[in-house]
Parts: sequence; C-alpha cells; structure tokens
Amino acid sequence: MPHDGTTRIAVNAGTDPVAPGNLIVVSVDGVRRDTPTSVVRRAAPEQIARQLLARGDKCTDNARVVAVRFWGGEA
Repeated sequence: MPHDGTTRIAVNAGTDPVAPGNLIVVSVDGVRRDTPTSVVRRAAPEQIARQLLARGDKCTDNARVVAVRFWGGEA
C-alpha cells in the first residue's frame, strides 16, 4: 500500500443499460456498505445523496455520495 494516503483498488468495469428517468448513485469507501438504501425515488438527486450520506458516513474516512438522474439525450 502506498504511504501517501492513496490506495489502489481493483476496478470491475461493465455496462448496464440506462433509460431516461433512471437514478444513478455512486459512493466511496467512507460510506458503510450496509447503509439503508431505501429513498424516495422521486426526490431530487441532491436530497437523495444527502440522505444516504447522513445514514452511512463512517466518520473515519472521506465520505462522498453522488446521485444523478439521467434524462436522456446524446453524450
């Protein structure tokens, strides 16, 4: 493990279909794996991210949650 505060992890890349209206949520290792994930899906992505962060912050590491709603269109 590097001594500069970084850790290298294995990444499993893959693809999943995304449809307009889908909610995409990503979190880092500062958020507990057993965080309850039931949220009001119609809520704004920012509100969803804040709820998940409040429920799952380990308080021992950097914790981040990103939530976005895909509305379609070309990338």
